[in-house]
Amino acid sequence: YILKGLKTLSRSSYEPPLSTDFVLIDYRDSATFDPGAGFYHPTMKTVDGRIIPSSDRLLHDFLKRAVWTSDEQDELTLLRNLGSRRTPVTAEQSSSADGESGVFSIGATRLLSIGTTGEVVSRSRPLEVQLRWKFQGERDVFPWMLLRLSRDEKVKVTLLVKGLCAPEATEGIYTENWRVVAAERLPPGDYSLEALFVDNSKRAWFETTGDSGGESNLLSAPVSLGHIKVEQ
Repeated sequence: YILKGLKTLSRSSYEPPLSTDFVLIDYRDSATFDPGAGFYHPTMKTVDGRIIPSSDRLLHDFLKRAVWTSDEQDELTLLRNLGSRRTPVTAEQSSSADGESGVFSIGATRLLSIGTTGEVVSRSRPLEVQLRWKFQGERDVFPWMLLRLSRDEKVKVTLLVKGLCAPEATEGIYTENWRVVAAERLPPGDYSLEALFVDNSKRAWFETTGDSGGESNLLSAPVSLGHIKVEQ
């Protein structure tokens, strides 16, 4: 149990448990990511003036104490604890990334590149998305990614949830590989792909409370990933 909801009887600080062997995250699980119950929330200020970090930040703080391998498929992420801390990024890796303009940058987070493998998707060839990140200093932004698939001039749109981007990663260069098996179950045809990056804790909270203050939850403009053809 990593997250402590705001609507609890206790006002004492929550101390997370020691690192577990595995962490399984289902980003479509409404019971876990439930802003209405107070379990999932952005950064908040309590009535006694304390600042409560966002749920996404609390998860990151729990994970950053160990090093993990990540297996990402559709809305599920399985993290396996390797025990030791992450090897620091070498100066050569950092300097090579410094010359890259990147896709977008916000706070200590920069998306260096994003792309897909293959142009045809079928049962034997699932869609794969690779993301390459650079985190510099203490992380303060935790992007969620959604994949938007459109066809028939965007009349028909499907949104697939990836969830948090590399919540276990600390400072340095980090690569994610996301398998999108759900894409092969779409009706056959040609689709355009866009990656959407959002501050999901704010988005979910504003949708529940109805008070966004006119603030956008998108962290960048939609990122075009080209086209794919879905075959049976």
